[in-house]
Amino acid sequence: MPGQTWRVQLEGGVHTIEIQHGIFSPKEYIYVDGVLINQVSKWFALSSVHRFDLEGHLAAAYIKSNGYTFDYDLAIDGISVDTGEPVIEPQRLPIWAWGFVVLSFIGPLAGFAISGATLHRDVVKWVAVTAIGACFAMILDRTKTPAERVRRSLIVTVLAWVLPLTFFYASRFIMF
Repeated sequence: MPGQTWRVQLEGGVHTIEIQHGIFSPKEYIYVDGVLINQVSKWFALSSVHRFDLEGHLAAAYIKSNGYTFDYDLAIDGISVDTGEPVIEPQRLPIWAWGFVVLSFIGPLAGFAISGATLHRDVVKWVAVTAIGACFAMILDRTKTPAERVRRSLIVTVLAWVLPLTFFYASRFIMF
């Protein structure tokens, strides 16, 4: 099972905090000093936060994913054990941001239609599939802030619209 373990020194001594979760199973486990303190099942969740008390300190174990890899963090009183900086809570993306996935697919198709179908079909397919995949991955990447995810998705969407049209106009002046 993937996960991470931390050893934390507090007033009462050293504590071991461990996160475990399944890749294909929705189960997530939090252990403190080898004792299971939290077990949850979360289907289709790309991030989760497990809060618990540790010697009177507010502790939180974070699991974040971009859909491919996992990022873990442990915070004691809001400060990351790994970095020593304040932890930013995972935030949901506005629902309208999913429109970038749709627009990134429509862009290459619009370029194909505007060009009078003179664009090479393989170029259009490649741009459409790549743009959808990139946009989808960026929107799901919970390791980044919502503003950063929206900004990256917007850039991919703009490129998905510009590349086919650029290829079309370039093909009018350059013989391939």
